[in-house]
Amino acid sequence: MNLARSIVAFLLIPFCVLIHFVLATQYEIYEFRPIWAIIIISACLIVLFRLLLRTKVFKKSIFLINLISWVFVVGIIWWSQILTSYETFNKADLLISKSDLGENKLLTDLGNEILVSSLIKNKPFTLFVFYRGHW
Repeated sequence: MNLARSIVAFLLIPFCVLIHFVLATQYEIYEFRPIWAIIIISACLIVLFRLLLRTKVFKKSIFLINLISWVFVVGIIWWSQILTSYETFNKADLLISKSDLGENKLLTDLGNEILVSSLIKNKPFTLFVFYRGHW
């Protein structure tokens, strides 16, 4: 029973990551810190750690599952919070003269190129919204 419980707790961790990825890519539900996944993953780690402390049989197997789970969770945290985090813009960089933009080109969501100068030549103020998709 202890081994089965540890395997279920171990499998819930990548399942939470998979569900978070599917929600972001298929349904465009972007969560910076998904509380539901944090709670489930924390509960899994607690279950695995308590099993490691209390079990007498399958000690090596539960230790290995525990170790892999902790390494996987640390890897997920590193990947989501450090590797894929981008610096925010400096506010001074956001104020750009129209003449500084010159012949820069932007891509639309359909992949077409548009000259920045053609977008802003008749408008006194222009707001560009940049977004990053799951790609």
